[in-house]
Amino acid sequence: MIDRFNYIVVTFFYIGRMPFLQGTLASFFSCLVIYFFFIFLVPSFYLQISVLIMLLFIAFLSIKRYQLKSNHYDPPEIVIDEVCGMMISILFFNYLNDLANSFSSEHIRYLITAFITFRILDGVKPSFIYRIQLRNSVSSILLDDVLCGLLTLLIVSTLKLSSII
Repeated sequence: MIDRFNYIVVTFFYIGRMPFLQGTLASFFSCLVIYFFFIFLVPSFYLQISVLIMLLFIAFLSIKRYQLKSNHYDPPEIVIDEVCGMMISILFFNYLNDLANSFSSEHIRYLITAFITFRILDGVKPSFIYRIQLRNSVSSILLDDVLCGLLTLLIVSTLKLSSII
């Protein structure tokens, strides 16, 4: 039972089992889930940070357990790291956007910008992020996406506060 739950977590409800674009699909669907989380719950700053910390903790433990069972360092079906990165990318969404107009074009622009920026950074991996990914550890699997998420948050927040998006 635990192994099945662990597999569901690392593959983000089996999205990691898709034959192609696993990371992109996981990022896309997690972006939608997180958006609805913001729209319907309007979480406080502390709740957002708490959920993120719990997600990172669960992701770390799940990846570690999965690696031990699979004997692979970073198999493509592990996509929970993309989910963590995407969550960081749109963290504080409700503070940067007017939630009174749910599903507005402004929200869509923000989410699309965050999604595309995150996927580009995760694909290109700027040099310091790439060096982290080269380490063969559970933390490096997560850390590269966490850093891409932080960079995305910085870029998208700056664009939003500058009224560019």
